[in-house]
Amino acid sequence: MDNIPASFEVTEEFGIKWMHPNYYSCLEYIGGGSFSHVSMAHNKLTNSTVAIKKLSRPFVTLMDTKRTYREICLLKHMKHKNVIDLVDTFTTAICKNDLDNLYLVSTFYPRDLKMMLDSEEMGLPLIKSLVYQMFCGLYYIHSAGVIHRDLKPSNIGVTADNCIKIMDFGLARQVSLKMTGYVQTRWYRAPEIILNWEKYNQTADVWSVGCILGEMLTKRAVIRGHNFSDQMKQILCLVGTPDYEMLKKFTCEEAVAMIKQYGTFVKQDFSTFFNTKDEDTLNLLDQIFNLDVDNRISVDDAMKHCFFEDHFQQTDFMHAPRFCDRYATMELNKIEWLGLIYEEIKNFNCDCNTLTHT
Repeated sequence: MDNIPASFEVTEEFGIKWMHPNYYSCLEYIGGGSFSHVSMAHNKLTNSTVAIKKLSRPFVTLMDTKRTYREICLLKHMKHKNVIDLVDTFTTAICKNDLDNLYLVSTFYPRDLKMMLDSEEMGLPLIKSLVYQMFCGLYYIHSAGVIHRDLKPSNIGVTADNCIKIMDFGLARQVSLKMTGYVQTRWYRAPEIILNWEKYNQTADVWSVGCILGEMLTKRAVIRGHNFSDQMKQILCLVGTPDYEMLKKFTCEEAVAMIKQYGTFVKQDFSTFFNTKDEDTLNLLDQIFNLDVDNRISVDDAMKHCFFEDHFQQTDFMHAPRFCDRYATMELNKIEWLGLIYEEIKNFNCDCNTLTHT
């Protein structure tokens, strides 16, 4: 058996080993993917239900290690009613050199938006409420200078009273002049990311919300490409082929060539495609599904859109402190990154409403 602290115990769920403090009990596997697995558990100290996320490969490569450090720091930084909360983090390691596992703990949400889409009929009032909350959470995230980059229904937690939480910051990044291209789940991916446009901005998240809104209206993923090339083709089929002035904005010649090879598409009738005659809905969708990132609607303008007139309040513009990853541009080796991560775990304290582990 692994050499673990006396205060820890081992639980196995679906062939996955969980090494956790003994005040967590009744683990029940929820699901997982390439980067992590999640179990529901009971916290005996707080008498609350939590979600424990076990990172699958937090420290395999230097890039994995940097990403893990960034995710911890981002989760600690975010404090908003529509953004996931980090309530605990732990490892069995007793020093940085032993660090080979990491668990992140958040409040448990009984369902996510994908589950709702699969099982519930949603009227327009509920759709407006849920999407407005997404924009409120995004405004806060963006005000910190961060792009989420992986918004999709399964990353939107929903409480019993239909309050949403934006989850999973594994792919989130600070805004910079040069950004990485291929991230995010394909069907919700903004065209500028598919085309590897390095100067994409926070409106990439707005496009993803538009895809989610469209799915809520139609009960199906609205842009379902089989691969990244087909995804771009499906996008053009929806919004039409960009004109010459728009094409000039793309600095990647391969991207322009790809668009041209598809031929010419005429923008679809949104009222038919999205199965709605509501003018406010159609106007918002039209402003979201804009290929030009400079003219796509911003989060703050989306919040003020007449589609949300029953929800908008000026006080919903909540600003986060600017997120600053002071190590982002430093050439640290893996051991140095592990040291930073171990310190974050060890020093995790009541400022994040957590228990401390040493």
